[in-house]
Amino acid sequence: MKLPSLDPSTFSQLLGVVSDVTLVMDPQGVIEDVSTGRDTLASLGCQTWIGRRWIETVTSESRVKVQEMLLSQGVPDVMRWRHVNHMSPVGNEVALQYVVLPLAGGKLLAMGRDLESLAELQRRLVETQQSMERDYLRLRHIEARYRVLFDTSTEAVLMVDASSQRVLEANVGAQALLKDAGKRLVGRDVRECFEGESQGEVQSLLRMALATGRIEMCAARVAGLPSLDRVGHRVPPGGWGAVFGAFGHT
Repeated sequence: MKLPSLDPSTFSQLLGVVSDVTLVMDPQGVIEDVSTGRDTLASLGCQTWIGRRWIETVTSESRVKVQEMLLSQGVPDVMRWRHVNHMSPVGNEVALQYVVLPLAGGKLLAMGRDLESLAELQRRLVETQQSMERDYLRLRHIEARYRVLFDTSTEAVLMVDASSQRVLEANVGAQALLKDAGKRLVGRDVRECFEGESQGEVQSLLRMALATGRIEMCAARVAGLPSLDRVGHRVPPGGWGAVFGAFGHT
């Protein structure tokens, strides 16, 4: 792409858009001019860098990066953004990302972007990940406690899908009470577990419990048994399933 030459005012405005700190240096890396595009960088005291070597304004671990950028002289093949830390007058480190470009007359232009906003996003991401991990562990503990209660309960308990009304899970008590030699309990329509005259009652119970989110009760005759069973039903949060408990039969 061929671009026409930019006048100094336009060039300065362009630099203000693409960088937060702009340094003009001689080939040895001595800073001749400084421009800052953000007031938040005023604490760095960038104007005091004029006349100093760029490498002297950064922390010790960043000096190798600065030296490599100066040696590259802004050659396109090796030009890339580098993370550099400056030490502010109050003693804290300020992270900037620099790229070096060649200018006419052997001068060098270093454009820097403030990484504080990126660092803040990274901190929030870490905090969110840690919060998710804590929630996951808490859910695992809740699930483990639920599983112990579900498997050891002496009452018959079913987990039923609210839309299809098919049995998702059944504990030992439910297997013993509702077993059918010809069919598996899990995957069956829960209404098939009850006699024909009770199936409408069970379906109404399902709908009422799903709509109210409360424990609902009804009397229903279990298929194959001569007695009636009182059945309770609660819809867990989200409404995707149902839990049935037989509260004793007469």
